[in-house]
Amino acid sequence: MSHIRNCQKEKGFLASFLFHKPTREELLRKGDLPSLARLLRKQGPEKFLNTPLDGDGNTPLIMAAGRGSYRVVQWLVSQKGINLDARNRYTRENGRGGESVCMGRERFACWL
Repeated sequence: MSHIRNCQKEKGFLASFLFHKPTREELLRKGDLPSLARLLRKQGPEKFLNTPLDGDGNTPLIMAAGRGSYRVVQWLVSQKGINLDARNRYTRENGRGGESVCMGRERFACWL
């Protein structure tokens, strides 16, 4: 009987591994633009583009810029509804802050 339970546990683990749906963060790290586009269509622009990914307030754009993911930043900036003026918790009033801070439209225009 214990062999059956162990087998079921292993099948459950294997199934969860095989059918794992990557999160926004994972797709952003990989730079998987086709999957990011599918997720954007599924979740909608407001939730996908402007909702922070973590407790620091990093949006997908801030995270991609902080990682130096040029292609992902370029794709995100081209999306309708993206907030180019998003700030994370490290942004100060003068626009200086942590490494992955989005500093407004001018910063991204120069970066691109």
